Amino acid sequence: GALADRVDCRRLLIATQAAFMCVSVAWATLLLSGGIELWQAVILLTCHGMISVVSSPASQLMIHEIAGPEQLQSAVRLSATGRQFGLLFGPALGGLYMLVFGSGFAMLVNGSLYIPGILWLRSVKKYSGHPASDKPIEARRLGFVWTEVADLLPQLAGNRAILAMVLVVGFSALFLGNAIQSQMPEYANDIAPDIEGFSYSMLQGSSAGGAVIGGILLEAGGFLPPNPVTAIVAAGLWCLALIAFAATPNYGVAIGLLVMAGVFRLTTQSMAQTIVQLRAPAHLRGRILGVFNMSQQGLQVGAGFTVGIMGGVVGARVSLAMSALLLFAVCLGLLMFVLQRRPVSIADAVPRDA
Repeated sequence: GALADRVDCRRLLIATQAAFMCVSVAWATLLLSGGIELWQAVILLTCHGMISVVSSPASQLMIHEIAGPEQLQSAVRLSATGRQFGLLFGPALGGLYMLVFGSGFAMLVNGSLYIPGILWLRSVKKYSGHPASDKPIEARRLGFVWTEVADLLPQLAGNRAILAMVLVVGFSALFLGNAIQSQMPEYANDIAPDIEGFSYSMLQGSSAGGAVIGGILLEAGGFLPPNPVTAIVAAGLWCLALIAFAATPNYGVAIGLLVMAGVFRLTTQSMAQTIVQLRAPAHLRGRILGVFNMSQQGLQVGAGFTVGIMGGVVGARVSLAMSALLLFAVCLGLLMFVLQRRPVSIADAVPRDA
Protein backbone atom coordinates (compact mmCIF):
# COMPACT_ATOMS: atom_id res chain seq x y z
CA GLY A 1 0.00 0.00 0.00
CA ALA A 2 2.81 2.42 0.83
CA LEU A 3 4.46 1.54 -2.47
CA ALA A 4 1.23 2.22 -4.36
CA ASP A 5 1.00 5.63 -2.66
CA ARG A 6 4.48 6.59 -3.84
CA VAL A 7 4.90 5.37 -7.39
CA ASP A 8 3.02 5.37 -10.68
CA CYS A 9 0.48 2.58 -10.17
CA ARG A 10 0.25 1.94 -13.90
CA ARG A 11 3.96 1.13 -14.08
CA LEU A 12 3.71 -0.91 -10.90
CA LEU A 13 0.87 -2.96 -12.40
CA ILE A 14 2.87 -3.55 -15.58
CA ALA A 15 5.69 -4.91 -13.42
CA THR A 16 3.38 -7.16 -11.39
CA GLN A 17 1.59 -8.48 -14.48
CA ALA A 18 4.99 -9.32 -15.98
CA ALA A 19 5.92 -11.03 -12.71
CA PHE A 20 2.72 -13.09 -12.77
CA MET A 21 3.58 -14.11 -16.33
CA CYS A 22 7.07 -15.17 -15.25
CA VAL A 23 5.61 -17.36 -12.51
CA SER A 24 3.35 -19.06 -15.07
CA VAL A 25 6.32 -19.62 -17.37
CA ALA A 26 8.26 -21.11 -14.44
CA TRP A 27 5.38 -23.52 -13.78
CA ALA A 28 5.34 -24.46 -17.46
CA THR A 29 9.11 -24.95 -17.61
CA LEU A 30 9.12 -27.27 -14.61
CA LEU A 31 6.11 -29.25 -15.84
CA LEU A 32 7.53 -29.65 -19.34
CA SER A 33 10.92 -30.72 -17.98
CA GLY A 34 9.45 -33.77 -16.31
CA GLY A 35 7.48 -32.74 -13.26
CA ILE A 36 7.50 -30.43 -10.27
CA GLU A 37 8.47 -31.11 -6.66
CA LEU A 38 6.63 -29.90 -3.60
CA TRP A 39 9.25 -27.34 -2.53
CA GLN A 40 9.22 -25.81 -6.00
CA ALA A 41 5.44 -25.48 -5.93
CA VAL A 42 5.62 -23.84 -2.49
CA ILE A 43 8.12 -21.24 -3.75
CA LEU A 44 6.04 -20.44 -6.85
CA LEU A 45 2.81 -20.13 -4.88
CA THR A 46 4.54 -17.90 -2.32
CA CYS A 47 5.83 -15.66 -5.10
CA HIS A 48 2.31 -15.52 -6.57
CA GLY A 49 0.89 -14.46 -3.22
CA MET A 50 3.53 -11.76 -2.71
CA ILE A 51 2.94 -10.35 -6.19
CA SER A 52 -0.80 -10.23 -5.45
CA VAL A 53 -0.16 -8.21 -2.30
CA VAL A 54 1.82 -5.64 -4.30
CA SER A 55 -0.68 -5.60 -7.15
CA SER A 56 -3.99 -5.23 -5.27
CA PRO A 57 -3.64 -1.69 -3.80
CA ALA A 58 -2.24 -0.36 -7.08
CA SER A 59 -5.13 -1.80 -9.10
CA GLN A 60 -7.66 -0.37 -6.63
CA LEU A 61 -6.09 3.09 -6.87
CA MET A 62 -6.27 2.84 -10.66
CA ILE A 63 -9.97 1.91 -10.45
CA HIS A 64 -10.53 4.89 -8.16
CA GLU A 65 -8.93 7.33 -10.61
CA ILE A 66 -10.54 5.89 -13.75
CA ALA A 67 -14.07 5.56 -12.38
CA GLY A 68 -14.11 8.57 -10.06
CA PRO A 69 -16.00 8.77 -6.75
CA GLU A 70 -19.44 8.82 -8.39
CA GLN A 71 -18.98 5.54 -10.28
CA LEU A 72 -16.57 3.89 -7.83
CA GLN A 73 -19.01 1.44 -6.27
CA SER A 74 -20.17 0.35 -9.72
CA ALA A 75 -16.58 -0.20 -10.83
CA VAL A 76 -15.64 -2.11 -7.67
CA ARG A 77 -18.78 -4.25 -7.91
CA LEU A 78 -18.15 -5.06 -11.57
CA SER A 79 -14.54 -5.94 -10.75
CA ALA A 80 -15.66 -8.25 -7.93
CA THR A 81 -18.32 -9.78 -10.19
CA GLY A 82 -15.68 -10.41 -12.84
CA ARG A 83 -13.51 -12.26 -10.31
CA GLN A 84 -16.48 -14.42 -9.30
CA PHE A 85 -17.22 -15.05 -12.98
CA GLY A 86 -13.65 -16.31 -13.30
CA LEU A 87 -14.10 -18.58 -10.28
CA LEU A 88 -17.27 -19.94 -11.84
CA PHE A 89 -15.91 -20.73 -15.30
CA GLY A 90 -12.14 -20.65 -14.81
CA PRO A 91 -11.73 -24.24 -13.58
CA ALA A 92 -13.66 -25.60 -16.57
CA LEU A 93 -11.60 -23.50 -18.98
CA GLY A 94 -8.36 -24.51 -17.25
CA GLY A 95 -9.38 -28.17 -17.45
CA LEU A 96 -10.04 -27.76 -21.18
CA TYR A 97 -6.59 -26.18 -21.64
CA MET A 98 -4.97 -29.13 -19.84
CA LEU A 99 -6.97 -31.63 -21.88
CA VAL A 100 -6.07 -30.01 -25.20
CA PHE A 101 -2.52 -28.78 -24.57
CA GLY A 102 -1.27 -30.76 -21.56
CA SER A 103 -0.43 -29.18 -18.20
CA GLY A 104 2.87 -27.59 -19.26
CA PHE A 105 1.57 -25.90 -22.40
CA ALA A 106 -1.63 -24.96 -20.55
CA MET A 107 0.50 -22.92 -18.14
CA LEU A 108 2.14 -21.21 -21.12
CA VAL A 109 -1.33 -20.31 -22.38
CA ASN A 110 -2.13 -19.01 -18.90
CA GLY A 111 0.99 -16.85 -18.95
CA SER A 112 0.07 -15.39 -22.33
CA LEU A 113 -3.23 -14.12 -20.88
CA TYR A 114 -1.34 -11.40 -19.02
CA ILE A 115 -0.09 -9.85 -22.27
CA PRO A 116 -3.35 -7.99 -23.19
CA GLY A 117 -3.42 -6.40 -19.73
CA ILE A 118 0.18 -5.24 -20.05
CA LEU A 119 -0.49 -3.77 -23.50
CA TRP A 120 -3.59 -1.96 -22.22
CA LEU A 121 -1.69 -0.54 -19.25
CA ARG A 122 1.01 0.76 -21.60
CA SER A 123 -1.65 2.55 -23.66
CA VAL A 124 -3.41 4.45 -20.81
CA LYS A 125 -0.53 6.71 -19.86
CA LYS A 126 -2.81 9.47 -18.58
CA TYR A 127 -3.67 7.34 -15.53
CA SER A 128 -1.28 6.76 -12.65
CA GLY A 129 -3.61 5.98 -9.76
CA HIS A 130 -2.91 9.46 -8.40
CA PRO A 131 -5.16 12.26 -9.72
CA ALA A 132 -3.42 15.64 -9.82
CA SER A 133 -5.49 16.88 -6.88
CA ASP A 134 -4.47 13.85 -4.78
CA LYS A 135 -0.68 14.18 -5.01
CA PRO A 136 0.64 15.71 -1.80
CA ILE A 137 4.42 15.99 -1.78
CA GLU A 138 4.87 13.81 1.26
CA ALA A 139 3.03 10.94 -0.44
CA ARG A 140 5.52 10.83 -3.30
CA ARG A 141 8.64 10.17 -1.24
CA LEU A 142 10.45 7.03 -2.30
CA GLY A 143 11.78 6.10 1.11
CA PHE A 144 9.91 3.74 3.37
CA VAL A 145 9.60 4.35 7.08
CA TRP A 146 8.54 1.38 9.19
CA THR A 147 7.02 3.69 11.78
CA GLU A 148 4.36 4.57 9.19
CA VAL A 149 2.60 1.34 10.12
CA ALA A 150 2.23 2.59 13.70
CA ASP A 151 1.30 6.07 12.47
CA LEU A 152 -1.46 4.59 10.31
CA LEU A 153 -3.24 2.86 13.18
CA PRO A 154 -4.59 6.09 14.77
CA GLN A 155 -5.92 7.10 11.34
CA LEU A 156 -7.86 3.83 11.19
CA ALA A 157 -9.05 4.05 14.78
CA GLY A 158 -10.30 7.59 14.21
CA ASN A 159 -12.60 6.58 11.36
CA ARG A 160 -15.37 4.25 12.48
CA ALA A 161 -16.53 3.41 8.96
CA ILE A 162 -13.08 2.41 7.66
CA LEU A 163 -12.20 0.50 10.83
CA ALA A 164 -15.51 -1.37 10.75
CA MET A 165 -14.99 -2.36 7.09
CA VAL A 166 -11.45 -3.57 7.74
CA LEU A 167 -12.74 -5.62 10.68
CA VAL A 168 -15.76 -7.09 8.89
CA VAL A 169 -13.70 -8.41 5.96
CA GLY A 170 -10.93 -9.50 8.34
CA PHE A 171 -13.22 -11.51 10.61
CA SER A 172 -15.00 -12.89 7.53
CA ALA A 173 -11.65 -14.16 6.27
CA LEU A 174 -10.64 -15.42 9.71
CA PHE A 175 -13.80 -17.40 10.45
CA LEU A 176 -14.92 -18.44 6.95
CA GLY A 177 -12.50 -17.41 4.20
CA ASN A 178 -12.58 -19.83 1.28
CA ALA A 179 -12.28 -22.96 3.42
CA ILE A 180 -15.85 -24.00 2.64
CA GLN A 181 -14.83 -24.72 -0.95
CA SER A 182 -12.32 -27.40 0.07
CA GLN A 183 -15.01 -29.22 2.07
CA MET A 184 -17.62 -29.10 -0.66
CA PRO A 185 -17.13 -32.79 -1.62
CA GLU A 186 -18.17 -33.77 1.91
CA TYR A 187 -21.29 -31.58 1.74
CA ALA A 188 -22.12 -33.05 -1.66
CA ASN A 189 -21.71 -36.60 -0.39
CA ASP A 190 -23.99 -35.90 2.60
CA ILE A 191 -26.75 -34.23 0.60
CA ALA A 192 -26.79 -36.25 -2.64
CA PRO A 193 -24.41 -39.23 -2.52
CA ASP A 194 -26.02 -40.86 -5.53
CA ILE A 195 -25.02 -38.03 -7.87
CA GLU A 196 -21.84 -36.95 -6.13
CA GLY A 197 -19.97 -35.72 -9.18
CA PHE A 198 -22.83 -33.59 -10.48
CA SER A 199 -23.90 -32.36 -7.04
CA TYR A 200 -20.34 -31.40 -6.19
CA SER A 201 -20.01 -29.33 -9.37
CA MET A 202 -23.32 -27.59 -8.75
CA LEU A 203 -22.53 -26.83 -5.12
CA GLN A 204 -19.03 -25.66 -5.98
CA GLY A 205 -20.34 -23.18 -8.54
CA SER A 206 -23.45 -22.00 -6.70
CA SER A 207 -21.75 -19.43 -4.47
CA ALA A 208 -19.78 -17.93 -7.36
CA GLY A 209 -22.88 -18.06 -9.53
CA GLY A 210 -24.86 -16.23 -6.86
CA ALA A 211 -22.17 -13.56 -6.70
CA VAL A 212 -22.35 -13.09 -10.47
CA ILE A 213 -26.15 -12.90 -10.39
CA GLY A 214 -26.08 -10.52 -7.43
CA GLY A 215 -23.50 -8.29 -9.06
CA ILE A 216 -25.54 -8.06 -12.26
CA LEU A 217 -28.79 -7.34 -10.41
CA LEU A 218 -27.25 -4.76 -8.09
CA GLU A 219 -25.51 -3.08 -11.01
CA ALA A 220 -28.55 -3.08 -13.28
CA GLY A 221 -30.82 -1.72 -10.56
CA GLY A 222 -28.34 0.68 -8.99
CA PHE A 223 -29.33 -0.62 -5.56
CA LEU A 224 -27.68 -0.13 -2.20
CA PRO A 225 -25.46 2.95 -2.05
CA PRO A 226 -22.26 2.35 -0.03
CA ASN A 227 -23.09 2.45 3.65
CA PRO A 228 -21.28 0.73 6.56
CA VAL A 229 -24.55 -0.43 8.11
CA THR A 230 -25.68 -2.05 4.84
CA ALA A 231 -22.32 -3.80 4.42
CA ILE A 232 -22.45 -5.23 7.95
CA VAL A 233 -26.09 -6.31 7.59
CA ALA A 234 -25.19 -8.07 4.31
CA ALA A 235 -22.37 -9.88 6.13
CA GLY A 236 -24.84 -10.98 8.81
CA LEU A 237 -27.24 -12.28 6.16
CA TRP A 238 -24.34 -14.15 4.55
CA CYS A 239 -23.74 -15.85 7.92
CA LEU A 240 -27.40 -16.81 8.29
CA ALA A 241 -27.46 -18.27 4.77
CA LEU A 242 -24.40 -20.42 5.57
CA ILE A 243 -25.86 -21.55 8.90
CA ALA A 244 -29.03 -22.62 7.10
CA PHE A 245 -26.92 -24.35 4.40
CA ALA A 246 -25.04 -26.29 7.07
CA ALA A 247 -28.35 -27.43 8.59
CA THR A 248 -30.39 -28.36 5.52
CA PRO A 249 -30.52 -31.95 4.24
CA ASN A 250 -32.22 -30.89 1.01
CA TYR A 251 -30.07 -30.56 -2.10
CA GLY A 252 -32.24 -27.97 -3.87
CA VAL A 253 -32.50 -25.80 -0.76
CA ALA A 254 -28.74 -26.03 -0.32
CA ILE A 255 -28.20 -24.74 -3.86
CA GLY A 256 -30.55 -21.81 -3.23
CA LEU A 257 -28.86 -20.94 0.06
CA LEU A 258 -25.40 -20.95 -1.54
CA VAL A 259 -26.66 -18.64 -4.28
CA MET A 260 -28.00 -16.28 -1.60
CA ALA A 261 -24.71 -16.53 0.29
CA GLY A 262 -22.85 -15.54 -2.88
CA VAL A 263 -25.06 -12.47 -3.34
CA PHE A 264 -24.57 -11.32 0.27
CA ARG A 265 -20.83 -11.97 0.20
CA LEU A 266 -20.34 -9.97 -2.98
CA THR A 267 -22.43 -7.13 -1.52
CA THR A 268 -20.37 -7.07 1.67
CA GLN A 269 -16.95 -7.19 0.06
CA SER A 270 -17.59 -4.78 -2.82
CA MET A 271 -19.33 -2.27 -0.56
CA ALA A 272 -16.62 -2.51 2.11
CA GLN A 273 -13.89 -1.83 -0.45
CA THR A 274 -15.84 1.10 -1.88
CA ILE A 275 -16.32 2.68 1.54
CA VAL A 276 -12.64 2.35 2.36
CA GLN A 277 -11.59 3.89 -0.96
CA LEU A 278 -14.05 6.77 -0.68
CA ARG A 279 -13.36 7.68 2.93
CA ALA A 280 -9.60 7.17 3.11
CA PRO A 281 -7.52 10.38 2.94
CA ALA A 282 -5.97 10.74 -0.51
CA HIS A 283 -2.36 10.66 0.73
CA LEU A 284 -3.04 7.49 2.78
CA ARG A 285 -5.40 5.69 0.41
CA GLY A 286 -2.88 3.13 -0.82
CA ARG A 287 -1.66 2.29 2.68
CA ILE A 288 -5.17 1.95 4.06
CA LEU A 289 -6.11 -0.26 1.11
CA GLY A 290 -2.99 -2.28 1.89
CA VAL A 291 -4.28 -2.86 5.43
CA PHE A 292 -7.73 -3.70 4.02
CA ASN A 293 -6.27 -6.27 1.61
CA MET A 294 -4.05 -7.77 4.30
CA SER A 295 -7.12 -8.18 6.50
CA GLN A 296 -9.27 -9.58 3.69
CA GLN A 297 -6.71 -11.96 2.20
CA GLY A 298 -4.04 -12.64 4.81
CA LEU A 299 -6.41 -13.61 7.62
CA GLN A 300 -7.90 -16.40 5.48
CA VAL A 301 -5.24 -18.61 7.03
CA GLY A 302 -7.44 -18.66 10.16
CA ALA A 303 -10.30 -20.31 8.28
CA GLY A 304 -8.09 -23.35 7.82
CA PHE A 305 -8.52 -23.89 11.56
CA THR A 306 -12.08 -22.65 12.19
CA VAL A 307 -13.63 -24.51 9.25
CA GLY A 308 -10.93 -26.97 8.21
CA ILE A 309 -9.31 -28.49 11.30
CA MET A 310 -12.45 -28.10 13.42
CA GLY A 311 -14.35 -29.81 10.63
CA GLY A 312 -12.20 -32.88 11.14
CA VAL A 313 -13.11 -32.86 14.85
CA VAL A 314 -16.82 -32.01 14.95
CA GLY A 315 -17.77 -32.48 11.30
CA ALA A 316 -17.88 -30.11 8.34
CA ARG A 317 -21.46 -29.00 8.90
CA VAL A 318 -21.06 -28.21 12.59
CA SER A 319 -17.76 -26.37 12.11
CA LEU A 320 -19.25 -24.24 9.30
CA ALA A 321 -22.31 -23.39 11.40
CA MET A 322 -20.14 -22.53 14.43
CA SER A 323 -17.82 -20.34 12.37
CA ALA A 324 -20.73 -18.53 10.71
CA LEU A 325 -22.37 -18.02 14.11
CA LEU A 326 -19.18 -16.48 15.50
CA LEU A 327 -18.99 -14.13 12.54
CA PHE A 328 -22.66 -13.23 13.01
CA ALA A 329 -21.90 -12.25 16.62
CA VAL A 330 -19.02 -10.08 15.41
CA CYS A 331 -21.36 -8.41 12.90
CA LEU A 332 -23.78 -7.54 15.70
CA GLY A 333 -20.94 -5.97 17.67
CA LEU A 334 -19.71 -4.01 14.63
CA LEU A 335 -23.24 -2.84 13.91
CA MET A 336 -23.53 -1.40 17.42
CA PHE A 337 -20.06 0.12 17.05
CA VAL A 338 -20.99 1.90 13.81
CA LEU A 339 -24.37 3.10 15.09
CA GLN A 340 -22.93 4.37 18.37
CA ARG A 341 -22.89 8.14 18.49
CA ARG A 342 -19.64 9.93 19.22
CA PRO A 343 -19.61 12.04 22.39
CA VAL A 344 -19.86 15.74 21.60
CA SER A 345 -16.84 17.70 22.89
CA ILE A 346 -17.09 21.12 24.50
CA ALA A 347 -15.43 22.70 21.48
CA ASP A 348 -18.03 21.15 19.18
CA ALA A 349 -20.85 22.38 21.40
CA VAL A 350 -19.75 26.03 21.32
CA PRO A 351 -21.40 27.99 18.44
CA ARG A 352 -18.95 29.25 15.83
CA ASP A 353 -19.99 32.89 16.25
CA ALA A 354 -19.26 32.67 19.97
